[in-house]
Amino acid sequence: MKATFTVETFSFAGAGVHLRPSGNASLLHRDAIKAQLRGLPEGHLLGAFQIASPDDLHSDIWEMHPTGDEVLVMLTGELGVEYSDGFCRGSSALGSGRGVVMPKGVWHRLLLREPGLLMVLSPSQGTKLSRSPGQA
Repeated sequence: MKATFTVETFSFAGAGVHLRPSGNASLLHRDAIKAQLRGLPEGHLLGAFQIASPDDLHSDIWEMHPTGDEVLVMLTGELGVEYSDGFCRGSSALGSGRGVVMPKGVWHRLLLREPGLLMVLSPSQGTKLSRSPGQA
């Protein structure tokens, strides 16, 4: 019996991959990624994003993922990461080649220090946004 499958290469910057709990992966195409993000089923989103200006980060908006941890890896460039769980607040630098695991339920925002490429593994559902940490 002959197996049927598709192997597709893609440019990672600006594209995304949705990883389902079953282990299946679906490519989210660069030209339609925003529309594809709406209504994704449970799982995680893997993506890489070129960060050229503070607008690329929505630095004035805090986010929190109640359904799982988020992994941020700065491939090139540098970001500042501010975080708060409602009781404790902190910040750290995320330089080229460095990563951080942002725990489930922790509010955070990213601040541009040097343009670069950011890779993200984030829960695909439930993200909360706020102008200040803890105020969803």
